[in-house]
Amino acid sequence: MAAWWTRRRKLIHKNSRKPFDSTVVLVSWAIWLERNARTFNRQHRTVVQMVDHILEVSAWVQAR
Repeated sequence: MAAWWTRRRKLIHKNSRKPFDSTVVLVSWAIWLERNARTFNRQHRTVVQMVDHILEVSAWVQAR
């Protein structure tokens, strides 16, 4: 993951790197939280719910 992130980051204009970094971290965190919910609480979101959540997170990043 780190290698992918580093390669992708280099392809992005400097002004857009901070939002890109935030998006990668927040999406990773959302996936981690979903993993924990499934593992420890036996709760889960559908794929559509996860995509909606990730899009919501991305909107927060873009709004800064």
